[in-house]
Amino acid sequence: PANDFNRVDAMYLRLKTVSLSYDLNKKFVDRLGLTSVQLYLAGSNLLTFDNLGVYSGSYDPEIISGTDGGGVDRAYPNVKSVTTGLKIGF
Repeated sequence: PANDFNRVDAMYLRLKTVSLSYDLNKKFVDRLGLTSVQLYLAGSNLLTFDNLGVYSGSYDPEIISGTDGGGVDRAYPNVKSVTTGLKIGF
């Protein structure tokens, strides 16, 4: 029979991907003898917020299969990654 005994509020908010870039001032770039200089920063799986802390820092809330009898598959969390770079045009 169906019941609410094993149910939890699984709402979450995730910052999945972010990408930022900045082009340096044209006057500064010209003084260096270049055509362009761009700085960039990108990240994935940076933050996950939930209301109970159930998934914070432990399991991925996007993977739910019921393999443990309680409705949550004990999978490893997504890997966080941050990439920085410098793009130079000659």
